[in-house]
Amino acid sequence: VHFGNAVMLVGLTQTDMLNLRCMMVVASTCGISYNLLQPKPLIAPAIWGLAFLTTHFFMIMTLLRERQGLELDPEELEVYEGAFLKHGFTRQQFVDILTEVRPKWSTFSAGCFLKKRGDEMDDIHYLFEGKVDNLSATDDLMHTASPGKGWWLGEFFDPNQAGCKLDL
Repeated sequence: VHFGNAVMLVGLTQTDMLNLRCMMVVASTCGISYNLLQPKPLIAPAIWGLAFLTTHFFMIMTLLRERQGLELDPEELEVYEGAFLKHGFTRQQFVDILTEVRPKWSTFSAGCFLKKRGDEMDDIHYLFEGKVDNLSATDDLMHTASPGKGWWLGEFFDPNQAGCKLDL
């Protein structure tokens, strides 16, 4: 018991989640062993320990899956670094999103419309080259999006037109 608790305390000081989980496996195994080796085995606490052990193994597999080398092509890497990495997405999560949504990379010529107000918004567009002008219903320029840090394009919300006051 004391050894298992000491390992748990050391594990809680780890900044790497994989190290923490591995130490928790050792601590849980010690706890299960202690509970089952009593003169009258403590089954319920051992079952709880087994539940924790199973959870730790599942999370270790998840961490190892996320750490495996994932290859991204240059366009995918640019989108990942510009729009997902800064919000805490892992490469694996980004690859999972790409797998689910099956993105299509498109090039548009100057002067064409991606969407017009009132059109169905079935797609989400991410701009990483060029610029996009957001026009009002009367073709007045409302906003220009440039890639800089990347831009998600969709229905534009102008708080000034909506009567909102922004305090920055």
